[in-house]
Amino acid sequence: MLSDRCVYAFDRLVERLVVAYGISSKPQLPRDRSRIRGFPDVNVGVRAVLGERAFLADRGHYLAHASGGDLDINLFPHRRDLNRGWKDDGRRFRQMERYVAAHPGTFFYHRPIYDDDSWIPNELEYGVLVDDVHWWVSAFKNKPAEGDPVTAAARLASLNRVQE
Repeated sequence: MLSDRCVYAFDRLVERLVVAYGISSKPQLPRDRSRIRGFPDVNVGVRAVLGERAFLADRGHYLAHASGGDLDINLFPHRRDLNRGWKDDGRRFRQMERYVAAHPGTFFYHRPIYDDDSWIPNELEYGVLVDDVHWWVSAFKNKPAEGDPVTAAARLASLNRVQE
């Protein structure tokens, strides 16, 4: 699927994104927070698919709104601490996103890497073409490893929601 500034390639057989890429630009419209809030709660899907391995997730954007990314087609279950930059890997991820947003005209891509048939990426590869010369590419775990404190926190949060 092609938008004005971005390309979203899908595997129609399993109905999930394979790669999103584009040339960064300033957002065309202000962020529509009510529309994003109207998108289904990704945590419900994460718990349904992963059970005991569930993690707290945000409605993440493959291509950030600040870099010209779209809304609906662009959302996925993004590990909350990674998306918000709360740990070292999240800070690196946010640093890359901020670079792209601050440098309109930069080519960048985001590639989900799956380990099952769900739409929840196990890993995320994010790449930026810096100054049209050098690649800056990093991979990030989206699903925490078994025993990771993020998984334990998600399990506790889901139990608390059930008891309320």
